[in-house]
Amino acid sequence: MTLAERLGAWWVIVENRWMSSTRHRAALIGGLTAVGTISVIQAAQLLFGDPVRLIAELSDLVLVGMVGSSTGAALFSLQVVLEGVVGLLILAGAVLMLLGRERLGTTLAFVGLLLSLVVVNLLTFYFKQFSTIIAAMVQFFLLIGVIRYRQRFL
Repeated sequence: MTLAERLGAWWVIVENRWMSSTRHRAALIGGLTAVGTISVIQAAQLLFGDPVRLIAELSDLVLVGMVGSSTGAALFSLQVVLEGVVGLLILAGAVLMLLGRERLGTTLAFVGLLLSLVVVNLLTFYFKQFSTIIAAMVQFFLLIGVIRYRQRFL
């Protein structure tokens, strides 16, 4: 038996013993709510908050050479808007799971997390290099948790 097989077998034992449907669901709802709320707040602060903050953020990106044209500014705008939209998707998934609509909730959470990891974080890495590594890891583990929840309980 390889190390990966032993770790997989150990994880199944731990999961069966400690991660009941209720606990797994509660952990997902909490994690999804936190990630979605943070994404929405960050996007809303830039889009609807103090314009000075947005100008300062763009000025910093211009100074370091990350935004040097209208294309760079458009990509930054796209990143901010997508962050808000993805945050809303993730929050909607958490709310639907809380209300018992688990299949639809996990689907929205899955799509939101996948878009965040594949599109939003890619743009964020471009503009702010390593500032989003921890957030990306949290989102990845939440995505794995959503997938596993669907496999085990739905």
